[in-house]
Formats: sequence, C-alpha cells, structure tokens
Amino acid sequence: MHRAYHSLTSALSTLRAAIAVASAAEAHRRPAAADLRRLGIDEKKFAAIHL
Repeated sequence: MHRAYHSLTSALSTLRAAIAVASAAEAHRRPAAADLRRLGIDEKKFAAIHL
C-alpha cells in the first residue's frame, strides 16, 4: 500500500511541475528551479531558450 501511495504522489508531483513549467513558459516567465529539476530539465539550458 505504501509503495502505491508513493508512486501516486510522485506522479502527481511530476504532473504539477509540468503544469507549473508550462504555465510559466506561456506567461514568458522563468519557471521555478525545483519544477525544472523535477522534470529533469537543466535550468541553464532552459534559460537559454528565448520565451
């Protein structure tokens, strides 16, 4: 049961981070570093993208 709960929370955290990063990119803002890390995106490389 604990493993299923952990998997679900991890999936929801990843989904939340994806939504936050997409929202920030849409608004031409820099997303939170923690959200980028959660998604496995290098912050410096993301910053090089001109939004």
